[in-house]
Amino acid sequence: MLVVIDTNVFISAIFKFAGNPANIVTNVFNGNLALALSYQQIMEIKNTLSYPKIKKLIRLTDTELADYIAEIELLGRIYDITNLILPVECRDKKDNYLLATLIASDAEYLITGDKDLLCLADKYPIVAPANFVDKYLQL
Repeated sequence: MLVVIDTNVFISAIFKFAGNPANIVTNVFNGNLALALSYQQIMEIKNTLSYPKIKKLIRLTDTELADYIAEIELLGRIYDITNLILPVECRDKKDNYLLATLIASDAEYLITGDKDLLCLADKYPIVAPANFVDKYLQL
């Protein structure tokens, strides 16, 4: 199953090794889920993880963070969304790249905890991490 995973889910997976975000990311790393990415998201992940406040809270070494990002890049299928025109924009324009990646990749789901994206769930396959885990990743 091809999915787009919001940056907030990747970050949450680092903060809490047990929980829905970690379960989702682990399933990507184990090859059970295919990951759709854009260059914009890769940059956002790198930038977010480089914030001193975030790095201090995460308590991972620079090498461990670099490995985490490299694994995401290695496993993800990169989609060019540069010229994609969205039929609708997100309330938070900074999230448009995620919706564009969902559309360009034809992924089955965009997994996010962001309310500005979840409000579009009636038009697009956007789901919260807990709902995705409950529906697709239960043993």
